Amino acid sequence: MIPRPAYILHRLRELPLRVVCAKALKRLGAASRDSEQRRADANATTYAAKAPEGPLARLLVSVPSRVSGTEWLEPVCEEYMAHRFDVLGSGWTHVRHGMRCRGLEGVVFQQGAPLVAARSGSWLTGRVTAANLEESRRIWALVSEVHEPIDWYLDIKSGYRWDEGTWYRDIVAAPDRGADIKVPWELARCHHLPQMALLAAWSDAGERDDLAREFRDQVLDFIATNPPRFGVNWACAMDVGIRITNWLMAYELFRAAGMEFDDGFEDVFERSVLEHGRHVRGNLEGDDEFRGNHYLADLVGLLFCAAYLPRTGETGEWWAFASAAVLVEIEAQFHDEGTSFEASTGYHRLAAEMAVWAIALIVRIEGTEAVPSATVARLERMAEFVRDSAMACGCDPQIGDADSGRLLKMGVRYRWDTLGEAKARYENLRGMDGEPDSRYWLEEQRDHRHVIAAVAGLVARHDLAEREDRWVDRHLVVSLAGGRLDPVAERDVAGQVRIGDRADFDRAVQVCEDLGAGRRVVQRFSLGTEHASPFPSLCGYPAFGLYVFRGDRAYCAVRCGAVGQGGRGGHAHNDQLGIVLEVDGRLEASDPGSYVYTPLPERRNRYRSVHAHNAPRIAGREPASLDFDVFRLDDPAARCVYFGDQGFAGYHDGYGVRVWRLVEFDEGQVVVTDWAEDSGVELLPPDTQATPSFSPGYGWRESDERGAQ
Repeated sequence: MIPRPAYILHRLRELPLRVVCAKALKRLGAASRDSEQRRADANATTYAAKAPEGPLARLLVSVPSRVSGTEWLEPVCEEYMAHRFDVLGSGWTHVRHGMRCRGLEGVVFQQGAPLVAARSGSWLTGRVTAANLEESRRIWALVSEVHEPIDWYLDIKSGYRWDEGTWYRDIVAAPDRGADIKVPWELARCHHLPQMALLAAWSDAGERDDLAREFRDQVLDFIATNPPRFGVNWACAMDVGIRITNWLMAYELFRAAGMEFDDGFEDVFERSVLEHGRHVRGNLEGDDEFRGNHYLADLVGLLFCAAYLPRTGETGEWWAFASAAVLVEIEAQFHDEGTSFEASTGYHRLAAEMAVWAIALIVRIEGTEAVPSATVARLERMAEFVRDSAMACGCDPQIGDADSGRLLKMGVRYRWDTLGEAKARYENLRGMDGEPDSRYWLEEQRDHRHVIAAVAGLVARHDLAEREDRWVDRHLVVSLAGGRLDPVAERDVAGQVRIGDRADFDRAVQVCEDLGAGRRVVQRFSLGTEHASPFPSLCGYPAFGLYVFRGDRAYCAVRCGAVGQGGRGGHAHNDQLGIVLEVDGRLEASDPGSYVYTPLPERRNRYRSVHAHNAPRIAGREPASLDFDVFRLDDPAARCVYFGDQGFAGYHDGYGVRVWRLVEFDEGQVVVTDWAEDSGVELLPPDTQATPSFSPGYGWRESDERGAQ
C-alpha cells in the first residue's frame, strides 16, 4: 500500500487550489474547536444535565401478529439473553470482560483477568473518566443484580480493546493489524434489542418480563460504561444514529406489548436519547464535497430522536433539518432507476432500509402530503432493484462491497446446522468450542427481500406486498407510518431497458471471430437445457451498471458501469465486465464477497481485486489501482454496447488498453468471450485457484480444502 501521506498528496493534486485552501482552513477551525471541547469534557461530566421534560412519544399504531419464517426468534433470543452474540463472523460468542478471544487469522490480543462487577460500581474507577465516574456509578446501580456486564469496547474476534477514557475524536480506527473497529461498532448498534422486543410482543407475561428486564439492563449497562463523547462507540455518528434507532424501536415494541419501565430507567433512557441526538447533530458525516450512507444514517438517527423526544426548540430544529435533508439525500444518493449511487448491492440494501424508515416517520408526523412523488417513485424502484437483482435462491449477487450493514434487523432469515457442520463449512468457526451435535443458527446475510416488504408497507404496491408478505418489516412499517403512499412510478421500467441493436451485437461477434482462437479467452457454461431462449426476462440498470438475465432455471448478471460515489469508488470492486451465473441453484460463476475491510488490508484488496472475479484479466495488472486507499477505486470507463435478447457486449479501458467481453446464449450454453484490442496484450484464462474463498457476509469465509488463501 502507498503510505497515507502520499495518498493525501495524490488526492490534493486532483482538487482546485481554492478547494484545498478551504479544506485547510476548515480543518484548522475544527482542530481548534476540538481542542477546546476535549479540555471541557476532561473536566466536567459529559452526561446531559437533565432528562427531557415529558414522556417519549408513542408512534407504533399496533404490534403485528406473528408471521411465518420467524421460528429462529426464540433460540436466537436465548443467545442474546445469555450475552452470546454472532458479530460479523465471530460465531456465537459469550461477550464479557476479560474473555479469551480466538483471534483473526492468527492475530490475537491478550486480555486481562475476568471482571467482578461490584454493585457499588467501584469497578468503573479507572475505566470511565473521573468527571463521569459519579454519574456512571449511579446509573450502574440501577442495573439488576443478576446482570453480567458486556464489554462494549472489545473486538471479540481479535481481542483488541479500545480504551474507555479516549475522547471520541481521538479514537484510532485501525490501531493494529487484525483489530477491527467494525466489531464493537456492530455490537453497539444493538440490532438484537428490537428482536427481543418483538419476541416479547408474541410471548406470554413471564417471558415478556424476562426480555424487558434484559433490554433494560443492557441499555443501562451501555449508558453507564459509555459516557457521551468517550470511547469507540461515539467515534462514528452513523453508529450512534443506528444505535438510538434500534433502542427506540425496541422500547416502542415493549411498550406496545404492554410493558412498563420504572422511573429510574425512564429518566436515564430519555436523557440518553437526547444525548444521542445532540451527538449526531454536532457530528454529521458529510459536506458539500461528499455525502454518502454515513450521512444518511445520521439523518435517520436524528429523525428518530426528534420524533420521539418532546418537541422543544432544539428537537424541533432537528426535525425540520433532518426531514428536509433526508428528502434531498434520497434524490442525491439514489438514481432515477432506484439504485444506490454507492455501486454496491449491499449498500443499496442498507441505504434503502434507511430511506424507507425515514419516510415512514415523516408520513407518521407530517402526513402523506409531505412526501414528494419523486421520492415515492424512487422507493418503489429501490424495491424493484432488490427483486430484479436477486438470484433464484433469493440471495443478493454481492456486487461491490458487502459489509452486512443494516438499520433495523427485523427482517432476517436464519437456517440451522449442527455446530460440526457449520465449523466444517466456515473457516472463521474452526476454533469454536461446543458439542458437535449442538444446534447452530446461521444468518443468511445475502437475502435482501425484506426491503421489498418494507417498501410495500409504505407504498400501496400490492404486487410487491403479495410477493414478500411473510417479512415482518412490512407490518411494522405500516404500523409506524399510520398511512400509505399511493404508487406513482411506472412499473418494471428496468424490464424495458435495451441498449444497442442487433447490428451492434453482430459487429462485436464478428470482431471476436476475426481475431482467431489465439487472441480470445472463451468460457462455456452448460445450462442443462436446449431451449433457444433460456433467459426470457431481462432487466437493465445502466446507472448502477448491472444487467440481469433471468429464466426458470438460470440467472446471469453482468457488471458494467460506474464505480459510484461520484467517481470515488469507495465501495466498488475491480469487477468490471464480471459475471454472476446461477444454474439450477448452483453458482457456476460468483462474486466472492468482501470478507473484511481495515484489519487485514491485503485481504481487503484480495477480495476487491479483478482476480477475485470472473472478469477479463491481465497478468500482474488491475483495471484500477488498489494501492492508494482501501476505500478508493478509480473509474475504468466501462461501457455497455449491447444488452438484449442476444446477450451482452461491452468494454472498459481500465488497463490502459480496451478489453471486451461478449456474453452469448448458444444451444443450452452461456458462452463468455474476452479479448483485448491491442494484439500485444494477452488475457488470462479463468483460474479458479486464484479466487479467494467465498464470503457470504462480512467476516465470514467458507473453508477451502484446496488451500487457496
